[in-house]
Amino acid sequence: MAVWKQVSFSDHTHSGAVSGTTGTFTGQTFELNNAGAPKLSVKDTTNNVKVFMQADDNAGWIGTETASQLNFKVGDATKAYIDTSGNATFSGLVGIGCTPADTNSTNDGLDIKYNTYAMWQTHGSSTNERAWGFKNSYADAGKFGLIRSDADDNVLHIPVTTWDKDGNATFAGDVLPSADNSKDLGSASYRWANIYSADLQLSNEGTGGNEVDGTEGSWTIQEGEEDLYLLNRKNGKKYKFMLQEIE
Repeated sequence: MAVWKQVSFSDHTHSGAVSGTTGTFTGQTFELNNAGAPKLSVKDTTNNVKVFMQADDNAGWIGTETASQLNFKVGDATKAYIDTSGNATFSGLVGIGCTPADTNSTNDGLDIKYNTYAMWQTHGSSTNERAWGFKNSYADAGKFGLIRSDADDNVLHIPVTTWDKDGNATFAGDVLPSADNSKDLGSASYRWANIYSADLQLSNEGTGGNEVDGTEGSWTIQEGEEDLYLLNRKNGKKYKFMLQEIE
């Protein structure tokens, strides 16, 4: 037996108890009106599972009153559910601040966006490309991200092992420019204070030559205990710097 304090069927109101196993409502609006937090409950008496919808002061509620999982279905398929521990599981994309279509992906994942700025993404455009970090995909500029693969050439790959609060970064691999002989390390206005290296490799091959005689060379400067050595990598000749000690 279901007991309704007040049921409104568009232009008709019924109060009291209604019993039966099957009921059909063909009207446009179904309302439960009451000043004391009206609730609509559906209960499976066999397994004691109870689902409810309730309006309470300034909030609305939907859930289960028993320790049961809450499922959300589309058609005959469960698309999302919340288990008894509060864990939510989705079978498709999750968009926060955007629609799932904005994710530009056919794979499951999570997108959090502010307007058109992607704040967090956990998917890619193919099964071999999985973004797992921040990514700014606004227009064609300022694209930045931390991703797991090299499939997306619109993001910057940063394979750092550590990045502390002071901005100090330790890299797990090489740091390379995007194209040969095209990028600077520092500038005339922003210079590096000191350069710490082992052997120094110098080459202007492929640049059109130097400013003095227009030739190209490839050299290595190596350190000895008492001397500095210069190795010509093109002809194999070796030289020693003539050093003068000063006080």
